[in-house]
This record gives sequence, C-alpha cells and structure tokens, in this order.
Amino acid sequence: MAISKVRIELNKPGIGQFLKDQRSNPKMLALLESEGRKIASRAGPGFDVKRMEQRQNRPGVRIYPETRAAKQAQARENRLGRALGGG
Repeated sequence: MAISKVRIELNKPGIGQFLKDQRSNPKMLALLESEGRKIASRAGPGFDVKRMEQRQNRPGVRIYPETRAAKQAQARENRLGRALGGG
C-alpha cells in the first residue's frame, strides 16, 4: 500500500478572523458558561463561574471556590480537578 503525500495550506488570515468572530459570539460564550456551570456543580456547593472578559485572543470562564468551605474542600480534596475528571 503506497502512502501518498498530502499538503495542507492554512489560510492564516481566515483562521484569525474565525477566532476573532468566536471571541464575541454569544453562542460560544453561552456554551462556555454552561460547561463551566456543569463543572462547578460537580465540584460541589460553593463553587462559582465567572466570564473571563479580559482575555484578548479567546473567550473563557473561570471556575473558582467562592465560599470558605469550598476553598477548604478545594485545598484538601482538589474538587475542581476531580470535577474535570482528574481523579
């Protein structure tokens, strides 16, 4: 079986424009926030989600322990890591 060579040429300006469009896309922001809320819910009570508005190149969310009990649980049990599937 012969292996053929494939050449892929990326349209860098097009990719850049796509990523810029995704940065402000309300559907993308809603999806990220929804997934963040699912992770926070799996981590337990006291975890919250915040949009990362200051990021320049891409949208994002921050999941963090908001209450003292959640901060202690995160420190002792790594709740966010476990909620992400890290053990």
